[in-house]
Amino acid sequence: MLMSERLDKIYKKRSLFLIIHETRIIHQAQIIHPTRTIQGAGEKIMRFLNPRTDFAFKRIFGSEGSKDILISFINAMLRFGSEHEIVDLTIIDPYQAPKIKGMKDTYLDVKAKSKDGREFIIEMQVLNVAGFEKRILYNAAKAYSIQIENAEKYIQLNPVIAITITDFLMFAEISQIISSFRLLEKDKFFEYANSDLELVFIELPKFNKPEEQLSDITDKWIYFLKNAGSLEFIPQTLKVEKPIFEAFQIANKANLTRQELDDQEHREIFIQDQRGALTKAIEQGLQQGIKQGMQQGMQQGMQQGMQQGIQQGLQQGLQQGIQQGIQQGIQQGIQEGLQQGIQEGLQQGIQEGLQQGIQEGIQEGLQQGMQQGMQQGMQQGMQQGSALSLYNLYLEGIITSEQAKAQLEKLYANNSLTEEIYQEFMNKIRSSSHP
Repeated sequence: MLMSERLDKIYKKRSLFLIIHETRIIHQAQIIHPTRTIQGAGEKIMRFLNPRTDFAFKRIFGSEGSKDILISFINAMLRFGSEHEIVDLTIIDPYQAPKIKGMKDTYLDVKAKSKDGREFIIEMQVLNVAGFEKRILYNAAKAYSIQIENAEKYIQLNPVIAITITDFLMFAEISQIISSFRLLEKDKFFEYANSDLELVFIELPKFNKPEEQLSDITDKWIYFLKNAGSLEFIPQTLKVEKPIFEAFQIANKANLTRQELDDQEHREIFIQDQRGALTKAIEQGLQQGIKQGMQQGMQQGMQQGMQQGIQQGLQQGLQQGIQQGIQQGIQQGIQEGLQQGIQEGLQQGIQEGLQQGIQEGIQEGLQQGMQQGMQQGMQQGMQQGSALSLYNLYLEGIITSEQAKAQLEKLYANNSLTEEIYQEFMNKIRSSSHP
């Protein structure tokens, strides 16, 4: 089903529910509370647009008659000194009650220019979408750059201030609600000579003051943004502020056309669906990340375990094989060749073997000792010990290269040497300069 069809279907169900629900409320109010008073006699229940919806925000702050409202809001958020306070501005591209087609955009911004040339981009951001931070910077930089043509002078450029109200946390590491960013030197933190770009963020989730704790116009505006959509009357503390009172009048649903109510309803449905989609995507991403992390962890653990196991196995196998080879060599009586072959690591074993009696000679000891050793499981240590012994006998001149090769070939033919060990020591003998 297409998105537009799905939204229309949901909208019709919700609209029917709202019509029935509101009719019952009005009917009950007329019977039970003909002039229900909340703060003052005769004050009736009202319903307001939710300013946290970007569509409603554009209507409240970006309409043709919203100039005083916008001036008050900007001055409250930026807290200018008296010399920089805005006294007049022009709203660029004011709200025209547009019909939302396809609802592809997730934001509607308000643009204004003060009398002294400063430009302001005010935006309500309801969804924390990918690339949002870059888009804010891009829009501010673009608004700054398009002020002049190529041939004009840079001195004509005016400051651009982007004010973004977010319905989600941006800087969780700090508690302040309003954050302002300008160009600073990274080590000494002094400001750039012409810091014409300023990014201001207002994080609504951090504001939790109740009505009775509102201390200034800044608190009152943020309270309005966060709570107007759920109020049934205009609080007295806000009513005394004329710009905020006028904002409530614009947000009053009773002053909206049927078309505007329809657009607002569609917009709220769209935003809710987008939030749901983002939440679901985050949950799915988290689950997939955990699953992939476990799989990668298991694979890495198995690989490391196998590598360590192979290394330890080789070390233990070599040690046991060499020990058994030495013992069997001693029993068979390797005479003089083992005394010199022990110099590279088998000193103690070969000395003991020589002391217990070299009896039958190098050839007989090698034939009998190596055959028995290989048969009894000396797959790696015994083979290396035998080949190493022949090589050392050859290096010491006890046997010739031909005799050493003949013995290696014989051991290889009897499957007493692997091809790898056989080729290694044959290459050593061939490449040796010893006769």
